[in-house]
Amino acid sequence: MIHFICALKCEASPIIEYYRLSRVKRAVLFSVYSNSSHNISLTITGIGKLAAAAATTYSYSIMDCSPGDVWLNLGMAGHRSHAIGDIYLADRIEDAGNTLVWYPQLTIESDIPRAGLLSLDRPSTDYGNVMYDMEAAGFIASACHFTTAELSHSIKIISDNQETPAGKITARKATDLVASKKEKIITLASQLEDLSRELK
Repeated sequence: MIHFICALKCEASPIIEYYRLSRVKRAVLFSVYSNSSHNISLTITGIGKLAAAAATTYSYSIMDCSPGDVWLNLGMAGHRSHAIGDIYLADRIEDAGNTLVWYPQLTIESDIPRAGLLSLDRPSTDYGNVMYDMEAAGFIASACHFTTAELSHSIKIISDNQETPAGKITARKATDLVASKKEKIITLASQLEDLSRELK
């Protein structure tokens, strides 16, 4: 099974539409969507590392999960110079609050480039040479208990940079950015699902 973890509904909408996901009625603490015929779930966490960690664990608790499931955090990130709309896989995730670091392992061929990611406690426009977000560290801290480093990844689309700061991003723009990279996201998810079957 593939589990998407997204901070906001606007980021999740293209994935919900593509897989024809429906709201899970028994999910009351977080908004969870699923389609059993596709073996897909998607949970909307809200903003921040603690929310992402709690929602990832909640998703695991209410869905029919297996140890070899695929877990994907999908969302926006900022970077000093990367172009708006570029897509990256985080190959290093650091929690700015406690300096814990995770190294997701990509063992499949993918044309999505890799980049480091720093999860902040609050929004910042002090851009550096790593991607900035606010959820990935919380996500990976939980997901690593449920699956392996080969099957838990964070996919980030650049939404803001030095020239176009974070304050200018809108919900509509976030949806459009995810929709523009939907095929790459779906392809990666499918590849990881195949890997999951092999590992099992």
